[in-house]
Amino acid sequence: MRITHKEKSAPAIVTPSGEHLYEMIGASRELGSASNQSLACSVIPPGKNSAAHYHKVSEETLYILQGSGQMQVDERTFTVETGDVIFLEPGEIHSLYNDSQTI
Repeated sequence: MRITHKEKSAPAIVTPSGEHLYEMIGASRELGSASNQSLACSVIPPGKNSAAHYHKVSEETLYILQGSGQMQVDERTFTVETGDVIFLEPGEIHSLYNDSQTI
């Protein structure tokens, strides 16, 4: 079992696109030695985005805690907002843009 908290995790990785990533659960011993999953907290400042990417094998689920944005999945764009959950299949190229004033 592992219990963690964002403020107690390692410092955020700040990507070139402006996204702040906090890895909460993962493969390393310090993060629980998970072999088939990871959990990250992503903070996207207003006007910034996550870099477009895809996962070869794993699925990804996003939960919007606050704010709103534009979710791009392959060639489609969707508006997302607080409380939305997005499920992504392996191979789906995706990116999220924060179009609100909320972090």
